This record gives sequence, C-alpha cells and structure tokens, in this order.
Amino acid sequence: MRVRVSVSVSNQSQRVARSSEAAAASRLAVKGYREQERGRVAEAAKSYSHSLRLEPTNEAVWNNLGAMLQIMGAMPAAVNAFLAAR
Repeated sequence: MRVRVSVSVSNQSQRVARSSEAAAASRLAVKGYREQERGRVAEAAKSYSHSLRLEPTNEAVWNNLGAMLQIMGAMPAAVNAFLAAR
C-alpha cells in the first residue's frame, strides 16, 4: 500500500512538472512572438528555442523559429526548423 501511494505521488509530481514546463514553454513562445513583432529577430529566435527545449512538439513554435532563422540567413537551421514543424 505504501508503495502505491508513493508511486501515485510520484506520478502526480511528474504531471505537475510537465504542466509547469508547458506553461513556461507557452510564456517563452509568447515572449518570442512579442520580440518578433518588435523586429527583434535574434531575441525572438532565442525565446522560441528556449520554448522548444521545454515543449519540442509545438509545430507553431518550430515554424516561427524557422521564419526567424530564415530572416537571419541561417538557411540550413531554418530548413530543419520548418521540417520539424510538420
């Protein structure tokens, strides 16, 4: 019984951690978008990259990162980002 409770608490802790990471990833993606809107391309790319470290399956953020990298002239990295966005 104690093991079960321990596993349950562990699973709950993992869910909370994932939820917290998703929230942080979302905040970073919004920060990237704001930087993008201000024309701060490098800063936007950095925020998008940080967001993707926390939530690597976000296709919209991959696409936005690809656009920023393309503007920066980093074509191979931009292509990779666009491919990851699929």
